[in-house]
Amino acid sequence: MNPSLGFLPVLQSIDTLLYKADTLPVGKEQFPHLELACELARRFNHH
Repeated sequence: MNPSLGFLPVLQSIDTLLYKADTLPVGKEQFPHLELACELARRFNHH
């Protein structure tokens, strides 16, 4: 497995958070990635 594939959800989160998106067209399969983006935002804003 390519190690860079593990960073894909993080990169997707950065795209979402960078542009301060409030609406995202995502399917059911993307829900875990959206949850990760929310968690990253919480942790980043907490510190």
